[in-house]
Amino acid sequence: MTRCSKVKNLLIKTAGVLCIAAATFFFKADSYAMNNVAGVDSKISKLEGEIASLGSFDGEAAYLEEWIKANGYGNHEVLHPRKMYTPDGDYIAVCFDIDQTGYIIINTINFDIMEYSFDKRIDSHSNTLIYAGFTSVFEKIDANRFVSVDSGEVISAEAMGTTAFENLDIQRKPLSQKLFNLNQKAPVAERNANGNGYYESGSLKKSLVTWKSSYYCQVDCAAILLKYLHDNTSYSFLPSGNTTNTAVQKYLCTNSYLFDMGMNSKQAVNGGLTTRRYVGAQLETVTSKGIKQYLKDKGLSKNWTATNTSYSYNTIKSRINEDRPVSLGVDGNAQGMSWGSHQVVVHGYLVGYDGGSYLKVNDTFGRNGVNLNGSSSYFSTYGMWYIR
Repeated sequence: MTRCSKVKNLLIKTAGVLCIAAATFFFKADSYAMNNVAGVDSKISKLEGEIASLGSFDGEAAYLEEWIKANGYGNHEVLHPRKMYTPDGDYIAVCFDIDQTGYIIINTINFDIMEYSFDKRIDSHSNTLIYAGFTSVFEKIDANRFVSVDSGEVISAEAMGTTAFENLDIQRKPLSQKLFNLNQKAPVAERNANGNGYYESGSLKKSLVTWKSSYYCQVDCAAILLKYLHDNTSYSFLPSGNTTNTAVQKYLCTNSYLFDMGMNSKQAVNGGLTTRRYVGAQLETVTSKGIKQYLKDKGLSKNWTATNTSYSYNTIKSRINEDRPVSLGVDGNAQGMSWGSHQVVVHGYLVGYDGGSYLKVNDTFGRNGVNLNGSSSYFSTYGMWYIR
């Protein structure tokens, strides 16, 4: 089946109000139509109405299958649509299976693809899911409780928050605009030199460990990042006897470099976070030291330093090209949620056929290869950090 033919057939079957000429105009716009913005907008508006009238997510599924193909992944089925809501009930996204092994989430604001994976499923017992930010998918237990699909952690409604995701400052776009852009730009992917559909892509030379622990995600990220450098450079980034899962995390926390609690990237690097805990038999206020101090104490600071910055896709690309992983903060507040703040480790990047940016991450739930939308619209002040 040729590119976009599924989408074309879908639109032709929606209703008799569109003639074949209109469908042809949409998918094979001639030079006059391409220069006639008003005409294009008019056709897009009409076609959007036809897609909306389906109510079965066939339009989204057809678009996603063609998007996957346009980016060089080949032919895959997009199945089993499940609506996703904010904790306070706003309909915000749709989650599909990719074949029987993966998943893909598309939002309902501008129909951006938020995240996807070919080897991770979102297994749930319900067709109604709560989407609280990247890698933060929940099921609703009752009016007061939510449970994480990944970790099984139960979160109260109060902790989850109720701010609508729709408050996110991104421009609304109809699905038909995405379909139109797909048809116009997808052939470019076929001419890319690498043949994989991407203008650019890069990844670490080796795989990250897929550790999963009961520690907070920032601590897990630091352990995974340090382990990568320990295994793939000539320097000893981990203390002898503390190179395995939970041993690294315990060492970092016991020695107050990090605390087993929520931390942003600046606090992870520079320390300065305070907590009350027992030192021996005495309850004392303790201040975290940070990863910079850890490197000094390990005798590595002459050649290596830890740096925290605000989000920058170009900086991430540069660090990955240097074979340096990046610990990235996913700020739930940036996506309109008080819950959803999370830390992941970036191990690759890619730029799709349409110029859209994506990040390959270790989600700290024991998996590499989850792809997140890399647009700066979805990141704010939680920051990122790396060692180089």
